[in-house]
Amino acid sequence: MSFVRPADLTAEVVAVSDSDRESAARRVCGKLDAGEIDCLSVCLRKSSLLFLTDDLSARKEAARLGVPVHGSVGIIVRACRVGMLSLPQADEALQALGECRSLFVSRTVIELGREQLRLGGS
Repeated sequence: MSFVRPADLTAEVVAVSDSDRESAARRVCGKLDAGEIDCLSVCLRKSSLLFLTDDLSARKEAARLGVPVHGSVGIIVRACRVGMLSLPQADEALQALGECRSLFVSRTVIELGREQLRLGGS
């Protein structure tokens, strides 16, 4: 597979201070690991960011905190929409994700992703 970097994709290095981490940890209700708390801390500080995770507890907590969250299926759909993946590549990636043994993604979620590709993919 080849990838194209879309114009709207930028990278920035962000440091998480101890006070940011502690503040986010106080707001989190569930048991999340340090990396998830750090990511939520950054997302809470910068409202334009998405939290990318497949961890169900982390996804629920992000939603509760009002942080936009996407998992692997959403990332694949987004990659197609911004031109990083063609429609066949995205469909192939969803198929592979559905067959992945180290990550459980239900058939229903895979099919919802495919529907999103049909509705708005490139």
